[in-house]
Amino acid sequence: MILTSYQENIPKKHTLLPGAYPVAPKTALNGKKLLNDLYRNHSSELLFTILKIIPQYETAQDVLHDAFLKIDSRINTYDAGRSQLLTWSKAIAHNVAIDHLRLKTSRNNKLNQSLEFSQNQLGIKHSCNFNPDGIGLKQLISLLSTQQLAILELFYYEGYTHEEIAETLNIPLGTIKTRIRTAIITLRKFF
Repeated sequence: MILTSYQENIPKKHTLLPGAYPVAPKTALNGKKLLNDLYRNHSSELLFTILKIIPQYETAQDVLHDAFLKIDSRINTYDAGRSQLLTWSKAIAHNVAIDHLRLKTSRNNKLNQSLEFSQNQLGIKHSCNFNPDGIGLKQLISLLSTQQLAILELFYYEGYTHEEIAETLNIPLGTIKTRIRTAIITLRKFF
């Protein structure tokens, strides 16, 4: 049979890494050979397995490294009779990726504690009170005109919409928006 150049380049099934080695690796030399073959021929497949779970490429590469470390430490427990080396390795890579997500989630949960929990941990001695006079808010508000101050009070403290302020004060809507913006710009100069 004559093969075309296209057919010659198609990899044959299980040519890169045999489905099962005849003997489970019991020596360090056999284990290192399996690990080298796995890395050379199938690291991209393992990375793809991890990317399904962890979409950030750089993080997935770090997890792949951790997976190979775990595979290396357990290569002597691989049993060729139970599964193919690639399948066994994909399961380990999958589990390492899941473990990474769980660890990341538990770290985030510890960082994102509720305010009430933090207050209970600190106790009553450490109370936090916000004093607007401490930042000079009264002095800053004195820089605003009475019209701007009245509009800001309705908008921010009373919860009125722009349209409701315009109706209440009988001022055009565009003027309300302009006064709010100029008041904010004036206050922002001092922060």
